[in-house]
Amino acid sequence: MYSSFISYRRDTGGTFAKLLHTKLDSLHFSVFFDGKSMHDGRFDKEIASAIDMAENFIVILSKDALKKRNGTTDYYFEEIKHALKKENGHIIPIILSDFLPPDDIDPEIADILKYQGVHETALQFFDTAFISQLIYYMGDTEDKRAYMQTVENRSFISSRKVLERESIEERWENAVEIDICAHYANMLLNTAYIVDKLEEGVKIRFLVTDPESEAAKEASEYKLKRSRLSKFEQAYEAILELCDDIEYARKNNTEDAILNGEIEFRKTKLHIPFAIMTVKKRILSESTVKVDYYSFGTGDPERRSVIISYADRDNYEFYCEQFEYIWNHGQTKPIIPENI
Repeated sequence: MYSSFISYRRDTGGTFAKLLHTKLDSLHFSVFFDGKSMHDGRFDKEIASAIDMAENFIVILSKDALKKRNGTTDYYFEEIKHALKKENGHIIPIILSDFLPPDDIDPEIADILKYQGVHETALQFFDTAFISQLIYYMGDTEDKRAYMQTVENRSFISSRKVLERESIEERWENAVEIDICAHYANMLLNTAYIVDKLEEGVKIRFLVTDPESEAAKEASEYKLKRSRLSKFEQAYEAILELCDDIEYARKNNTEDAILNGEIEFRKTKLHIPFAIMTVKKRILSESTVKVDYYSFGTGDPERRSVIISYADRDNYEFYCEQFEYIWNHGQTKPIIPENI
C-alpha cells in the first residue's frame, strides 16, 4: 500500500516529479510513482486503485499542465478527476514557478485549484522549507509519523489560537532585536509593549502592507476572512501615530524619552504570503521565528502557524531572509533615537 501518489505532466513536470520522488523515497515515504509507463497506457485499474489507496494525492501543476489536450485521452486529467471524487484523503497541489491557471479550465478539474498547495522554492530550500511544508500538509500516515519521530528540533505547527496562548511578554523576554512583518497587527500596537522594549535597548523593525496597494485589497477580499480594508488603514495610521509619539517624546525630553532602543517602520506593496515575527535574543540559541500563513478564506484564529527555534537553522534562516527581502523593498519611515 502506498501512502502518496504523484501525478504529473511528463513534458513539463517530469523532472520535478522525479526529484520529489527521490527525496520522499530517501525519507522512507511509500510513494506510487511510475516514471516509465504511467502516461503512455490506459487509465487502468492499477492507477485507480493506487489513487484510492493513497492517503495523499500530490499533483504537480507545471507549465500548461491544466490546458486541454486534443486528440487523445488525457490521463493526467483522469487522475485528477478520480482523486477529486474520493471522499477521504489529502489533495496537495505543488505549484511550480512557471504554472498559470488557464482561462478555459475544464470544469471537471477546476476544483483542484481550491486546495491549499505548496509553492516551488529556490533549489537551496528544497530539502528544508519545501519538503517540511509538503509533509505538514500530508495526512496522518505511518510513514509520516515515523519521519516526525526522527526529526530533531522540529518546529511546532498548530493553529494560531493554540500558539497565541504564549503571551507577547513571554515571547519578547530577553530580546535584542524584534522584526515584525504582517498585513496588519493591531495586537502589537500596544504602546506599553513597544516602550518597554525600547527602554531595554531593543531594536524593533515593523513592516505592514500598504493600505492603498493591490496586495491589501486582495488580502482583505480573499485571505483574511471577514476583514475590511479599513483595518489596514487603521493599523497603518496607528503605527504612524505611535512612531510620531515616540519621536516627539525624544525631541522634547519628556519622561518617555528614556528609550535606548531603535524603532523603524516601513510599508510594502508586495503580496505577503505569511506574517513573520522574528525575536533575536541575548542568548542566540533561544531566538525564534513565528510564522502565520495567510491561507484563503480562513478565519484569523484558524490560520496555520509555526514557531521555529534557532536550532532549526535552515528554516529559521529562511524566514529571516524572507523578512529582509520584504523589508529591503519597502518604503521607509525611520525613527532614530537621539543620544540621551
